[in-house]
Amino acid sequence: MPEYSESQRSFERTEGETQGQADFRAATAATLSRYGNRINLRGAMRNAYIEPPVTAPGEQGPRPIGFLRDSSYFADQPRLYPGLRALKLDKKRVLTKVKKKKKERIISKKRAQVKIKNQDYRGRILEVLDSNRIRVAVSYEDGVNVTKHKGQDQRAETFKYWRVNYEKTNIERFKTYMVCDDDYYLLVNDRLNADEKSRVVKLKQPLQENKNTLDKVYFVEKRLPDYEERVRLVPFVDRPDDGIFLRIPNLNSVDNPINFQGTNFKNQNDLLGSDTQLNFELQEKLVSGSLLDVQPNIDYQKTTTNLLIDLDDTGFGNYVNFSTAESRLKNFKRKLELIESHTKLSQSLVSVSSSLATIQEEENKRQRVVNSFDPFEHYMYFESSSYVSSSLGQFHDTAWPKTNSSEPYVLAHTTSSQATTWYDNMILSASSYDQNNVNSLRNSLPEHIYSDTSNNVFLEFMDMVGQQFDEVWTYVKSITDVNKRVEKVSEGISKDVALHFARALGLELYLGNDLVDLSEFLLGKNTDGTTKNTKSSEDISEEIWKRILANLPFFIKAKGTERAVKGLLSCYGIPSSILRVREYGGPDKGTRVSYEIKRKFTRALDFKGSQYIRVPWKNDSNGEVPQTIEFRYKTPYKADQVLFRKAAGFGIQLINSGSTEYGNVRFAVSSSGTGVSHLDTPKLKLFNNDMWSVMLTRVSSSGEQLVDNNASRSVDYEITAKQYDSTRQKILFEGSSSLTVDGASALSASYNQRVVNNSSTSTFIGGNGASFGSQQFSGSLMEFRFWSEPLSASVFDNHVRTPKAYNGNTSASSYDDLLLRLPLDDNKNLQTNPTASNLAYIKTYQGNISGSNINGFTGNFYRTLVDQEKLKVPNVGPSRRNATKIRIESNTLKTGTALSPEVRNEVSSQDFAPIDSNRLGIYFSPVDVVNEDIVYSIADLSLDDLIGDPRDEFKYSYRTLGNLQREYFKRYTQSNNFFDYLRILKFYDSSVFTQVRQLLPARANSTLGVLIEPNILERTKEVIGKQPEFDNRVFANAQDFDDGIMVTRTNLENNESNFSTANSSYDTYNGTLNLAITSGSDLGFLNTPSKLRVLGENDRRLGFGTTYLNASGDVSLKNFTDALVPIISGSRLSETKEIEELFFPNALSASYANYAPNPKFYANSSSFKAADVESIADSNNLFRSFYQGTKNTRETTFDKKEPIEVLIVSPTKIVTQDSDISKLKTK
Repeated sequence: MPEYSESQRSFERTEGETQGQADFRAATAATLSRYGNRINLRGAMRNAYIEPPVTAPGEQGPRPIGFLRDSSYFADQPRLYPGLRALKLDKKRVLTKVKKKKKERIISKKRAQVKIKNQDYRGRILEVLDSNRIRVAVSYEDGVNVTKHKGQDQRAETFKYWRVNYEKTNIERFKTYMVCDDDYYLLVNDRLNADEKSRVVKLKQPLQENKNTLDKVYFVEKRLPDYEERVRLVPFVDRPDDGIFLRIPNLNSVDNPINFQGTNFKNQNDLLGSDTQLNFELQEKLVSGSLLDVQPNIDYQKTTTNLLIDLDDTGFGNYVNFSTAESRLKNFKRKLELIESHTKLSQSLVSVSSSLATIQEEENKRQRVVNSFDPFEHYMYFESSSYVSSSLGQFHDTAWPKTNSSEPYVLAHTTSSQATTWYDNMILSASSYDQNNVNSLRNSLPEHIYSDTSNNVFLEFMDMVGQQFDEVWTYVKSITDVNKRVEKVSEGISKDVALHFARALGLELYLGNDLVDLSEFLLGKNTDGTTKNTKSSEDISEEIWKRILANLPFFIKAKGTERAVKGLLSCYGIPSSILRVREYGGPDKGTRVSYEIKRKFTRALDFKGSQYIRVPWKNDSNGEVPQTIEFRYKTPYKADQVLFRKAAGFGIQLINSGSTEYGNVRFAVSSSGTGVSHLDTPKLKLFNNDMWSVMLTRVSSSGEQLVDNNASRSVDYEITAKQYDSTRQKILFEGSSSLTVDGASALSASYNQRVVNNSSTSTFIGGNGASFGSQQFSGSLMEFRFWSEPLSASVFDNHVRTPKAYNGNTSASSYDDLLLRLPLDDNKNLQTNPTASNLAYIKTYQGNISGSNINGFTGNFYRTLVDQEKLKVPNVGPSRRNATKIRIESNTLKTGTALSPEVRNEVSSQDFAPIDSNRLGIYFSPVDVVNEDIVYSIADLSLDDLIGDPRDEFKYSYRTLGNLQREYFKRYTQSNNFFDYLRILKFYDSSVFTQVRQLLPARANSTLGVLIEPNILERTKEVIGKQPEFDNRVFANAQDFDDGIMVTRTNLENNESNFSTANSSYDTYNGTLNLAITSGSDLGFLNTPSKLRVLGENDRRLGFGTTYLNASGDVSLKNFTDALVPIISGSRLSETKEIEELFFPNALSASYANYAPNPKFYANSSSFKAADVESIADSNNLFRSFYQGTKNTRETTFDKKEPIEVLIVSPTKIVTQDSDISKLKTK
């Protein structure tokens, strides 16, 4: 600080200037005059304050010195240059030009900075970007502007080495651990290293010695506190079930993933069977050390070379690459010889006593050799093969020769000629393959090594190494097999990895054979060693998995549809006719007919131009002839043919139009006068090799029913042909023609006579001979029927859509009017078993057709056929099944409106249709078969017509529905045993329901399993508000003005006007046996009436006085008859009242007590007993009957509300509204 002279420090004040301001100006002028412009600007700009020790009145306190923006700037205002130190004035200065001096002092820069208050930057954090960046609501520049700060700041020092500290890495909570090699170290502190790229942590305990630099570590935080609980283990006591019981339903969770099928614990003896060979096979299957868990599919037979280019490798190229095929054959033969030696030794010891332990030891040795087989040796030992050459390739006989053709195979002995020949041929092929195998490790050795016989041990070692490499090579080669998804288990992807591969593709596969025995699961055998299934349950499940994988693209595309579910059922081998898919809901406005569309697997009988089936034309019982002929056919042969012929009477023909698919169905009738007359349908595609339905009907022209075979009646004949198209799901082609034969003339009557009555009563299905100028039928026929009524067009349409339906015009027609029904859908050889079953219920129509009536069939002429049925579903209420769920809308405009872009004027046909239902059912249901037969026989069934009779309001059944039930079930003589149906379930994999659930839509309310339900003709009925029942007993023994019966009159003797009387008789019967000492009667004392003998007791009722205890003499005792059963009544005891009973020491005290006013004086004790009287005010039976039982509470009222309800209402006033359309409004 420079020194100032007194003159420099004294400065004259100007007008309006304080002394402090004048002194400040003087000091500034002195400084500038001394230093000029050579003042260094250093340091950061800070606010400085001059603090005068005394403040004159009117002066302000400490004032800030502003910043000097320009070095040349100077004004009268008190300012300092940057870096200029504050001036310190001498305390002893004397101011000469003022009357009163004020002491001032200039504080230093450091002291002034103490007075300056630093202001922190504050901002709300919006987002943490990473460990070094955050996003805030107020930027740093905005904060500077808010505080009006200018110049430099401490941002560089303040925000150096900063970082984002998350809560989860807050080590102050002492929950963060550093993990290294499964060792946990608690962190107590950490910081960022000086290089800003690494972090230094402090651990609670030192690192172990085995930790090295660059070891991988990661940091975790302990989230859950330690939990410790003491438990007590109680041994489980298995209590056997005494009987069969049903598990309670799991109502909390329908889709519970827990499988409730439990099994008991078993030891080794329980798991194994009783057969020794079976146990060896199980051990070989489970504990074999040579077989790995996953085996690739290797074809040990098929050659892998092109025989036109390379030599045949005999299949060795599939599994031998680095080793030698010859050594592997020799190894197997040595093992086989060892097995034979153990078997021979054990068999030789069977007759030796005390040799059981040795025999078991030899058998175990033999089993250990079998367990050591590699996959190739396992194939040669357990499989059988034969040479096959086909378009699929060449397959060699590479398995060891077997002496039998069925499992379990018996191997030919190594010394037999069969085995020796096979082995020599295989060694030649193996040696040839090894010489040409360039990849063999033996061939890669120098010649002087493998040619030297002293190196045989080394060469065997090389073969062992090569075989190990071959195993790895087969696995590597099989990696691409995942792309070969075929159904066959032995081809494509290995069955052992199918489960894991499907899981990788997002599909879970399940095993449903978790409750079968171990022997059945692994070997397909019973516990006694007998064969149960041709395949093991494990192989069956894996084959199902392979099928699902092979069709996985289809399931992905069709997931959530019925096609996907039925495809999955096909993979399980379950027909859709057993496990059915049911859909419910769909649009229904009350007029819709519901259909269920499904496939039907059936058969049809082939006719090849020379076959026929003879059936009778007349009914055996009453000579009735059919009024309807119905059948289905298909043919690819474009020629005239006879479908059906009545001998020399009439026939149904196919007439072709110029060798095309088009033609006519002809009804031809022969007559003695004019030859053959015919009736043809319009031209249709009758020769397109698709099923056509044909119907011929005859009906009276007057509409009356034909009850006889009168040929002179006027009859209408109609021939109809229709075809159902499964792709469009409707009847696509149809045509019909009709003809009326009046029967009035002799000629017309002869036509009727040819149809209804002829000397020949036989008809021929398929024709017989070249009748009517046509050849016999060549094609397929099924569902041939005779009806005793003319079927209506709607019934025939239902038969066309549903070929198996056999409903008639009424609900009873399927029983009463179906004369003959030949389904022709069997699967048998008609040459050895010439029968055709008649499924009609009226068996008087000659029953089965058999023997010579089936002619020309030389084998099984039945062919498989898949029909699509459009089954009409009866209207059974809201739970009706439906497969037609597509809503086809037909919109119309409102009356008097037009289309508008602003207002909707359309009226949809489906506006009032109910919303669709997401209910879905996939069931095994034994009732489905019954329901299907009901629908087949009674198609047009509506419960609305069967349950609406008002007379059934107070009945527990519906009379109309009951009549229909009896009408339908009269055709069956035995009940349907659905347990036989449920036994089928054990033959299917139980995982099918779990697998199906993965393909169902997420919004579907699905139910899967076994469904037990009543059939559609069973409907329970409950009566609500049932009327009381009573017997109206009316007695009329008087005229209009007589008194009649007096119902109050009691039973008095000799009074004939009593309302009721009690009569009895004591009957005695004669016999021949004398059982008593009484003489003069055959019955003895049995002839005497029953007696009541009273000894030693007064009988006051008779007046005889006292009888004697020991009676003697001829005086008879009291005798009387007792024919009526005596009635003994006793009073009910009171529930609340008691009577005191006194006990006396002797009879004298008791006698005194009878006459004493206080009987208790003579008694020595007493007790209380229930009284036989009761007050009606108490809660006894009488009170409950008359009063308490009629009391109403909230529990006894029908609506569960208060017995008495008071409703306070206000009157409502109806006021009309003045408008064009009068509407009523209430206020």
